Amino acid sequence: MALTLTARRKAAFSLGLGVIYAGSDEFHQYFVPGRECGFNDWVADSIGLASGIVICYTFLARKGAVK
Repeated sequence: MALTLTARRKAAFSLGLGVIYAGSDEFHQYFVPGRECGFNDWVADSIGLASGIVICYTFLARKGAVK
């Protein structure tokens, strides 16, 4: 039995996973000399990720590839 997800759920899952990864990357930077851990960087990463997902979703929807 295959697990099927709607395009919106896939996008939401990708966004959630990406936001968690961005947070872990900022936490990792706290321990790297010469790097900073910043909330604003995490927010910028998350906004960039969300923008990319919206652009891809829009492009694929126009092509008829999103179900």
